[in-house]
Amino acid sequence: MRATLHHFTDRQYRQGPFFLWLTDGHQSNIFVDSQWHITCLIDLEWACAMPIELQCPPYWLSDRSVDDIGQGEPLESFTQIISEFFDAFEQEERIRVGEAIYQTPIMRNSWATGSFWYFQALHSPKGLYRIFNEHIQRFFCAKHCTMALFDEVVAPYWSTNAADVIKGKIKEEQRYRAGLRKALGADVSLAEPAHGNMKVF
Repeated sequence: MRATLHHFTDRQYRQGPFFLWLTDGHQSNIFVDSQWHITCLIDLEWACAMPIELQCPPYWLSDRSVDDIGQGEPLESFTQIISEFFDAFEQEERIRVGEAIYQTPIMRNSWATGSFWYFQALHSPKGLYRIFNEHIQRFFCAKHCTMALFDEVVAPYWSTNAADVIKGKIKEEQRYRAGLRKALGADVSLAEPAHGNMKVF
């Protein structure tokens, strides 16, 4: 992600403008009345100021998690949703500032260049890996999206002695699970972690 940063950001926005960003502004935190007018926003403790370039269409318009978009259905359906969002946003922006709109063009460019996916990956540590594999990697080498070779080459560079760190973390989880079983009773069944077949490089 650090190596590809310059491909997805524009130097002219590094010094601003900065906008208040509701980083947890998904649909469950937006209250509306019977006419769909917003009446209240909640869960604002993580609000912060970010460069305008990071303003993106809300992924949750797809009714999917961000790292699940494009899985099992054509990406075109999400593209259509995003297009409708841009049109509605531009209409509202023109009401507010007239012809001198600037937010909508920046967002449209973010979608066109793939920056949308890059910024979503940064906002979602849990989904970063999948977003990178499915949406970002293909800008550079599409065949790597279906190859394990890329992951095997890159993974060791996460840290010096990366394999030892991974093994240590797996052992920590095993100890934690054993302690949890002991505390809850030996007959408690815990779902096995997803890394059961993880290859440690």
